[in-house]
Amino acid sequence: PHHDSDDMSTECLFANTYCSMFRQCTDIVATMVERAVRLNKLQARPGKKKQFELFSSDFMFNSDFTKANLIECNFSPVIYDPYANQELTTPGLKRYQRLFDVCGDKAEVNDHEMIRDAVSIVFFPEEAEKMKDADDSFGGWKVVKSIPRFVS
Repeated sequence: PHHDSDDMSTECLFANTYCSMFRQCTDIVATMVERAVRLNKLQARPGKKKQFELFSSDFMFNSDFTKANLIECNFSPVIYDPYANQELTTPGLKRYQRLFDVCGDKAEVNDHEMIRDAVSIVFFPEEAEKMKDADDSFGGWKVVKSIPRFVS
């Protein structure tokens, strides 16, 4: 297909802007987690050999999308994986299930791949290492901080 040069310019601008926005967000989260670890606010749990945390962060950007501002961080986000047979305990989870029933894997809310990637990085590091991108991320996911095991 033929692409107009203006269309290509717009696509490149969007891709560059998105990459910049994403990098700002990951840098802010990395800083936040590193500070939490340094201040002993985020620690390994006693007796656990391997663990990981999934959390969500909300950001707002200025009008030209050049400055990210962290609004909040949720350490117990609602996560939906349609393949996990999880209990649908909230109206939001029930809505996500209905969307998945209608749209399948194209449903807008489906955290299956995110959960799979996080679990792979933590529990199957040799396999995850093979998937590492040139920038040392795992499919766009960045390992922010490895916390040493709790020692009692």
